[in-house]
Amino acid sequence: MTGTGHWERVRFGDLLELSQNGCGTRRSTSGYPTVVLRLADVDTDGSIAEVGLRQVNLTDDVRMKYALKTGDLLAFRVNGSPSIAGQVVEYTLSMPYAFCDHFIRFRLRYDRALPAFVVAAFRTATVRGQVEAGMVTSAGQNTVSQKTYASIELDLPSLNQQRRIVEKIEALTAKSRRAKDALDAIPPLLERFRQSVLAAAFRGDLTKDWREQHPDVEPADQLLARIRQERRRRWEQAELEKLRAKGKEPKNDKWKAKYKEPEPVDAEGLPELPKGWCWASIRQLVSVGTGATPKRGMLKYWEGGSIPWVSSASVNDGTIAAAGEFVTEAALRETNLSLYPAGSLVLAMYGEGKTRGKCAVLGLDATTNQALAVLSAGGIAKGILPLVRRFLDFNYERTRALAAGGAQPNLNLSTVGEIVLPLPPRHEQVELLGAVEGLVALAERIAASVASGVETHSLLDASILAKAFRGELVDPADD
Repeated sequence: MTGTGHWERVRFGDLLELSQNGCGTRRSTSGYPTVVLRLADVDTDGSIAEVGLRQVNLTDDVRMKYALKTGDLLAFRVNGSPSIAGQVVEYTLSMPYAFCDHFIRFRLRYDRALPAFVVAAFRTATVRGQVEAGMVTSAGQNTVSQKTYASIELDLPSLNQQRRIVEKIEALTAKSRRAKDALDAIPPLLERFRQSVLAAAFRGDLTKDWREQHPDVEPADQLLARIRQERRRRWEQAELEKLRAKGKEPKNDKWKAKYKEPEPVDAEGLPELPKGWCWASIRQLVSVGTGATPKRGMLKYWEGGSIPWVSSASVNDGTIAAAGEFVTEAALRETNLSLYPAGSLVLAMYGEGKTRGKCAVLGLDATTNQALAVLSAGGIAKGILPLVRRFLDFNYERTRALAAGGAQPNLNLSTVGEIVLPLPPRHEQVELLGAVEGLVALAERIAASVASGVETHSLLDASILAKAFRGELVDPADD
């Protein structure tokens, strides 16, 4: 090997004093309680769980047979994950725990190889490739046998060089971990920054100077009154078209009494707002609807469909630019589906994970399933949707808390419609959103840089190992 000095290629089996599968006993009435390590107890970095360890009664001879010693190697003999099967770690504890038969225990000839050096070798791409080539997969389980391990070839320098290489690897990986910890700390800070920006926006802090310079803008309650008037006009127009389509020309205005005006917000107990702002519910500002899932067995609703149909999983993308499934015109006519215009907001109403309460923007005209609330608007109210979207981002945890139900609490359309938000004057909304979007975009650029750094960092440890086993970390002349 180039630059490695006096290295020799050896079979792993030739370095072993002991090679042994683990204990197969799961329960016994004889013997003494003994910790038997399971797959769940051992991490691929070699750390051992401190709590929840299983104890099995083992007789003295069995305990002695499977007792681990400091410096033993534990190999993952079998695992459902092919990336875990075949991994090798060093046992560094002083307790003589036993180990189950999902592991193989190797004890090295210490005059030939150091445990930490061998573990590092098994993490290299060259050795890992040999492990994977010998791996057997059956019934969802991946197995690496003692025979396969024994046949693996690795390059071995002198013990002194092994020791210095291990020290160098540990020093460099410690720096690598500190860098990774620093990168991992940034996303939570960025999320707190985003929330701070949104909190300042909806307190009016971001536009305080702007308000002082523009004292004569139309107040928000007048905007809300105009939205209310336009909403009613649109409803009457749509209702009249429905009646005429049925051949029923109204003789008077009694039909208009069917219109239900959204209840005004009771501001008692709510925080005081900046001058010109008012409280409004989502239902006062926009229409709140949902969708449906046409029967899967009805081919005429799905086969050859061209109308986008989105589900709650799509909200995690922020903007829904494409649909995973499509429905037909028949589904749109014959079921409770509605076609919502691009720019509408969708809010996930179901789910125990992070999805419930998440909001996204429809980037295309689409239908949805019943797990989504859809906020849509036309006319002057349409311009308020970006403000509502940012408020729902800010209000995410509170929105989730509104869910009701048993084992899997959900939101509903009524609850979503009753969410209350502070409404700035129309012109101030433009200023507020400009400030918010600029700061959020800055956070997103930083997040992208961090993600790039994390991706680059993931290659660093592999690079350190590659250099180590090319003999480039230490000077062989110092042996």
